[in-house]
Amino acid sequence: MQIKQFGIGKDLRELTDHHTALLPMACYQTEIRSHVQGYVPLHWHEEVQFVLIVKGEPPFYELQASCRLTEIWRNLIMNGLEPEYDQAEQLKSVRMKEMLDWIHAHYADKVTLEAIAAAGALSRSECCRYFKRMLKTTPMNYVTDYRLQKSKLMLRQSDLSVTEVAYLNGFSSTSNYIERFRQSAKTTPLAYRKRLKPE
Repeated sequence: MQIKQFGIGKDLRELTDHHTALLPMACYQTEIRSHVQGYVPLHWHEEVQFVLIVKGEPPFYELQASCRLTEIWRNLIMNGLEPEYDQAEQLKSVRMKEMLDWIHAHYADKVTLEAIAAAGALSRSECCRYFKRMLKTTPMNYVTDYRLQKSKLMLRQSDLSVTEVAYLNGFSSTSNYIERFRQSAKTTPLAYRKRLKPE
């Protein structure tokens, strides 16, 4: 994915999401000279960003980067900065992890909103708010997306029929699976397998 534009708010915060519900990170390449300004503008975001320069690095750039990182750590230690932990936010993260762990363990079974909420010791409405706030999706949409990702792996790595793949990944019927797959991948499971499965 080639990134050429940075949407930046008035507070210099980058407006682009760096993660998805299934993959909490972004990986992309960009050429600085291709930006309108000829450089990446000053910006910030909540995620830690690692930048790999694959062209045009100066001599001994590794040492320079190491020195900069050491200087950052020295300043943090000397100024006595300690990480701040919000207990309420920590509890939310723990509950979110418990719900996701439950989904990952039971996605092939019948999954209900009540069961997901119970895994996080939450009400159904509070469970929905957690998913909306943290993952920008609903609990049941997350389940469907996770099932589809697992089914794609089976399509690539096994000779199971589409019907078998559907039921092994928790879909109630083959037709429902094909429809959900088409909505997500813009193709059918069989066409996906033919295109990606090695001969």
